[in-house]
Formats: sequence, structure tokens, C-alpha cells
Amino acid sequence: MSQDPLVVTTHASWLQRLGGALAGMAVGVILVLGGLTLLFGNEGRAVRAAQTLDEGGRLATSASPDRIDPAQEGRPVHVVGLAQAAGPLSDESTGLRISGLRLVRKVELYQWVETVRTETRTRLGGGEETVATYDYQLEWSSLPVDSDGFKQPQGHVNPEPILKDQDFSTPQIRLGRRRLGPEAAAGLPATETVVLLAGDAQEAERRLGRKVVVSGDALYVGADPALPAAGDARIRYAAAPWGPISVIAGQQGADLVPYATRHGRLYEVRAGRLDAETMLQDAKAANQVLTWLVRLGGAVAIILGLALILNPAKVAADVFPPAGAIVGFGVVALAFIFGAILSALTIATAWLVVRPLLSVVVLALGALVALGIWRLKAARGTRSEPRVVGTQ
Repeated sequence: MSQDPLVVTTHASWLQRLGGALAGMAVGVILVLGGLTLLFGNEGRAVRAAQTLDEGGRLATSASPDRIDPAQEGRPVHVVGLAQAAGPLSDESTGLRISGLRLVRKVELYQWVETVRTETRTRLGGGEETVATYDYQLEWSSLPVDSDGFKQPQGHVNPEPILKDQDFSTPQIRLGRRRLGPEAAAGLPATETVVLLAGDAQEAERRLGRKVVVSGDALYVGADPALPAAGDARIRYAAAPWGPISVIAGQQGADLVPYATRHGRLYEVRAGRLDAETMLQDAKAANQVLTWLVRLGGAVAIILGLALILNPAKVAADVFPPAGAIVGFGVVALAFIFGAILSALTIATAWLVVRPLLSVVVLALGALVALGIWRLKAARGTRSEPRVVGTQ
């Protein structure tokens, strides 16, 4: 369901735009500093995580879930066994109860969503005209939308969500004679869809005070699933069931707790029966993925920050729009080039702090490559050209 769009045209003078661009420089500085801090800290985090996994791999020994060896007290152990919860899991809002290690509630809401399309034109003299088109339509969304922030909230009011996403984890996992705390279950994937029954809908209706029926794999909160209205909801559940898990953690009596290495905290819990080497390799791979994602995020923040810092030059040149377009392209290019260089230098500097030996080796190899290229060019420059002999 949609309604006629709202079109709003705004104008900004050249001086207003220039003032905004100058104010944006402060935001740009914050972005650059934040990106530099993120990049620098990320390298140390990545190294500490890798060292923690390496140390854990060297020290961890295999242990039985049913026999607690006093000789392994205070040391990291690798345990594989059948995990069970101390009791059932329940969602008190709807009354759903299951036997499992983790229960995840996902809620979709039928609500008004605002979509904005903008078209900006720069006028001779540096002024700017912006035409914004606001479309409103009802659709299913997993994120609550606050209609108070709409450009035109009248007629597009979203009721308060009846429920939101929530995660329920068993406070204790039993692994044979051993015990694990709630954070163990929180890390297990909820891959099993919970099959909902008519009795579940009746109990949810009693607790929520609204009509609830089972629709497919969801509890439908609303009058009619075929005719959804603003404020209706679909509630789905997924669970991490009882089953085999693999753990690398410290032994503290019957409890498996995070093990404090010299560099960090080791506590790995995975679903299924996995050997210690596989678990550690998976954790190292995840650490590398996170490291590169943070590097990318930090570099993007620096590039955006530099673009904001340089943006006043583009706005100043917009007095003559073609010149502003050229300067704007230059601003983007310079922000990208210098942002990439600054990101690389920050990572290299962090390596000198957290990976000094590796940094020296990399720098030495780089110097040797550069020296080889320079000597090759020098040799080509001094080589005499062959004399051509022939008749005139």
C-alpha cells in the first residue's frame, strides 16, 4: 500500500553551503582521527588474538566430559561431549517453552516506511537547489521504524512495536560432569526453526492481549494474515538444540571458564564434534576476516574524513558549476589517494609496534627490491647503444 509522494524543494545560497562545508571540516577531522585510532588499535587486537590462539593451542590438552582430572586444574582443556541445558528455555512474553541451549526471537513488523529520493542542481553563482521526493508505503520490516522522524508523519503513524528481537540463552550448559556459563550458549548458532502449534498461538494471545494465529512458521499478531494492517507482527523462533559441542577453555573444578593467556582470553565453543586444531584454525580465520573488515572500515572513515576536509574547495569553485565539478572530482581523487596512503602508513606504524621483527623483515625485503630496481635502471641507462653501419 502506498500514497502519493511528497515533493519538497529547498534552496541554499553559496554562502550557506560554504558555511556548512566549513562546519563539515570538523566532522572530517573527527572521522580521520577515529579511522587512524581504529586502524592502529586493530593491528594490536589482531596480534593479541592470534597469540592467544597460538598459546592455547600449545597448552590445551584433551579432557573427558565425564572425568575431571585434578592434574588439568587451571589449564586449558579441549572437551567434546553432549550438551544439555539445566532447564527449559522460555519466552515469557509469548509463553513459548522449548528444550534447547539457545532461543532466538525474530520479529517482523508491518509498518510505514519512508523512502527519500533527492536530486541536486548547482546554479550559477554557487547556489544549490535540492528536490526531495518522499514516498510512503506499508511493508514488512525487521527493524522498528520511528514515524515521528518522517517528513510527513500525518497519516503514516507506526504503532509501538508489540515485541522486539530477543535472545534467550540457558544460564548453564551441562557437558557430562562439566558446566559452562551463559556466554557459551550465546555463541552457539540458532539453526533449527521452532515449529509452532495452535496451543502456542493461544498462549501468546492470552499474554499479548491481541489476536494471534499460526501462519506458516510464524506467530501472526493481527486480525488477518491475508490483510495485514500497520502494527501487525510476525514472530519467528530459531533454536540451538541439545547436541554435541566442542570447547576449549580453562578447567576450574567442574566449570569450563575463559582461560587467561599472556595476551588475552581463550574461550572457544563450537557446535558439533571438532578436534582442537580445527577449532583453532577456524578461530584464526575468523580473526583474519575481522581484521580486514576493520581495516576497510578504518580506511573508509579516513577517506570520507579527508573528503569533508577538502570539500570547501569544491563548494568555493561551484560559483562556476563546471569548475566545481572538476574540483569535486579532484577532491574525491585526492581523498582516496591520500586516505589510502595514510591508512597504509598507519598500519605499517602499528606493525612496528606490535610486530617489530616482521616489520623489519618486510622493510628489508622492500629495500632490497627497490635497490634491485634502481640498479637495473642504472645499468640500462649506462648501456651503450649499438652503432648502426650502413650506406648513406
